[in-house]
Amino acid sequence: MIGTGNRFVFFLVLSFLFILFSSAAFAQDNEQAEDKEKDALLMYFTEDDLQVVSATRSLKPISSVAENMTVITAADIERMNAHSLAEVLNAVTGVQVDFVPRTPGNTATTYIQGANQQYVTVMIDGVVLNQISNNLTDIGKIPVQHIERVEIIKGPASSSWGSALGGIINVITKGPPDKGVAGMASVSYGSNNTEDYRAEIRGRTGNLGLYLSTGGIHSNGFGLSSDVMNNHVYSKLTYAVTPGTDLLMSLFYLKSRRGLGEFSAWSEIDRDRNEQYFGAIALTSRMTNEITLDVLGTAKRENWYGSLYFYNSGFLDEYRTDERRYTASSRVTYKQGAHTVVAGLEYDYGVEKANGLIDGKQSFTKVGIFVNDTISVGAFSITPGIRYDNTNLAGDFISPSLGVTYKPARKILFRVNVARGFYAPTLLDKYRVEAPNYNLEVTNVWSYQAGAETSELKYVWLKASVFRHDVKDAITYVPSGSAYQSVNKGNQRMQGFEAEMKTMTVYNTWFSAGAMFVDVRDLSTDRNIKLVPRYAYDLALNYDDKKSLRAMIRGRYVWWNQYSWSNGRYSSFIFDISAAKKIYTYGRHSAEIFAAAHNIFNDRQYYFDAYRNPRMWAEIGLRYKF
Repeated sequence: MIGTGNRFVFFLVLSFLFILFSSAAFAQDNEQAEDKEKDALLMYFTEDDLQVVSATRSLKPISSVAENMTVITAADIERMNAHSLAEVLNAVTGVQVDFVPRTPGNTATTYIQGANQQYVTVMIDGVVLNQISNNLTDIGKIPVQHIERVEIIKGPASSSWGSALGGIINVITKGPPDKGVAGMASVSYGSNNTEDYRAEIRGRTGNLGLYLSTGGIHSNGFGLSSDVMNNHVYSKLTYAVTPGTDLLMSLFYLKSRRGLGEFSAWSEIDRDRNEQYFGAIALTSRMTNEITLDVLGTAKRENWYGSLYFYNSGFLDEYRTDERRYTASSRVTYKQGAHTVVAGLEYDYGVEKANGLIDGKQSFTKVGIFVNDTISVGAFSITPGIRYDNTNLAGDFISPSLGVTYKPARKILFRVNVARGFYAPTLLDKYRVEAPNYNLEVTNVWSYQAGAETSELKYVWLKASVFRHDVKDAITYVPSGSAYQSVNKGNQRMQGFEAEMKTMTVYNTWFSAGAMFVDVRDLSTDRNIKLVPRYAYDLALNYDDKKSLRAMIRGRYVWWNQYSWSNGRYSSFIFDISAAKKIYTYGRHSAEIFAAAHNIFNDRQYYFDAYRNPRMWAEIGLRYKF
C-alpha cells in the first residue's frame, strides 16, 4: 500500500509533469473537439446541462469534468412539479432522500453513494446551509421556484470545497433577464389541503437587474401531526459597475412551522419551528481577457426550536439553537492556452448557542487555500488540484486530487478521478453536554472513481461509473453513561456502481433510467453497515411537444437496508405522474393548467413504519407567465 505522504508526493509530481508537457498549441484542437462533443450531447441534453461550475469553481464543459456529476435544470424541476429541493434530488441516480415524514416541505436529508447525510455539503449562492452543530441540511424546506439549476458532485470534493467527504449539492439561483420584464404566478391545491403558492418577477433597466420570488407551501400533512406551514422570500440584485465588473447581492428568508410526526409507541409528538435568513454579496471583475477575480461574502442566521411532547406523562423535551455563520472568499481564474487555473482563499466563522452544547455556546473557524488547473491536451483534459484547510475543531488537512477525461471519439468519453477528502467534526461531536470528546480527529477518505459515457449506439446515450471510497477514522457513536459519545472508530469501505441511460427524443418522447448499487462495509469486521441505502432504480418517460403539452411518469425504487425492528416496507416502485397543458397564449403571455398524482398504484416504500409513505394523493394548479 502507498502511504498517505507518498501518495501526496505522487500527486504533486504527476500534476507538475502534466503541466510541463502541456502547451497552448493544444488549445485550438481542443476547442474543435469540444464543439463536436457538444453537438453530439445536444441530441440528448440542453445547453444548460453541458456547462458546470462546481467541479473546479470555474465554468467549464461537463465533458472536461473528471468527477461523476449530474445537473438538474429549472425546466426539469417544473416538469416533475417538485415542491422542494428534496423532491428534486429524489429523482437523481446515486442520490437517496430520507423523508421525515412525507408531507411536501417537511424534513428531509440525503445520501450520496453510501455517504450519510452529515458528509454531504449543500450550498445556495455560495452560502453553506449545513448546520454547524451537526453538519446536517434540511433539504425538505428549501423551495424550488428560485432555482435555475442544481449541480451534484457524487463523491469527495474536498480539493475544491473543503469538508465535503460525501459530495456537493450546489444550488444556483435565477437572476434578472437580459432585458425587459418577465414574471410568473402559480397556485396549486391538493389532497389534505396541500397548497403551494408561488410568484416571481424579473426585470432589467440599464445596468440594474432584479429578481424577486416569494411563496409558501401549506398542508394538513400525510400522517399524524405532519402538518407544514412554510413561507419564503428570495431576492437578487445585480449591477454592472463597469463593462467588465458586476456586483451581485442576494437575500433569502424562510419561516416554517412543522409537525414531524406522532408516535403512539412512545406516546410522543415531534414538532419544530425554524426561521432563517442568509445573504451573499459577490463581485466579479474581468481584469483582463485571461484573468477574472471573484470576491464573495456571505452571512447566515438560523433559529431552530424542536420539541418532543410525551402526552402520557405530560413531559416536554425542548431543544433550541441560534446559529450565526459568516464567510469571506476570493478566487482568481486564469485562462491561457491549454490551461484554466483557479486559485482561492476562504475564511469561515460560525457560532452557535444551543442547550446541547457545553457552556451553551461554541464556535468554529476554518481557513482554506486551494488551487487547481484544467489542462486541455488534445483528447485529454487533466485536472490536478490541491487544498489546505485548518479548523479549530480538528487542525490541518491537505486534500489533493487528480482527474483525467479522455475523448477517443466524438461520442465516447472516459473519466478517471482519484481524490483525498475529509469530514471535520462538528460542535456537537466535540462539545456535547452529556459526553464531550475533545480529542476527535477528522474523518478522511481516499476515493477512486472511473466512468464512461457514449452516444455511439443509435438513439441512446449511456453512462456507467464505478467507485470506491476508503474511509478512515469514521465518527461513530458509542454509549457513555446515559448518553452517546462521538469517537473516531473503525474504517469503512463504500464501493459500488451507477448506470444511466437516456434515449433521443422521438415524436416528442424520450425515456430515461438509472440504477445504483453500493456496499458499505466495516473493514474491521467485514460486515455490511446497515442504515445506508444499498441499491436503487429510477425510471422516467417524458413527453414534451414544446408548444402546449408536456407530461412525465417516473418511478423510483430504493432498498433501504434497515434493521428488522424498523418494520420497513420496500418491495415496490413508487410511481408519480405529472402533466401540464397550455390553455392560453398571447405574445409573451401564457397560462397553463397542471396536475400531478403521487404514488399512483398505492404502493409502500418506507424504511421505518413511523414514517410511512402516503397512499395516492393528487394536486391541480394554474400557472401564468409573462
